[in-house]
Amino acid sequence: MGFKHWRHTAYADQAIAMLIAFGSDLDMAWLGPELHREKSLDALAALHEIAGSGAVISHERLDRLLDQLHAGGSGSQGRD
Repeated sequence: MGFKHWRHTAYADQAIAMLIAFGSDLDMAWLGPELHREKSLDALAALHEIAGSGAVISHERLDRLLDQLHAGGSGSQGRD
């Protein structure tokens, strides 16, 4: 996942938009193993939480989330 590994917040914006638009229609049978292989399931879980929160998503918030993901944190991004 480009968001986690390359630290591009635009990829997070796209992922959040897809999670909101497609929700449970995403093919997790395919996506799950791909993200597991890329060691990015934690990023998906955190972005899924953000998508479901309805909160405004700032690049600062995504940068903090990246810091947590790279530090091995839970990925919980807290509130702005």
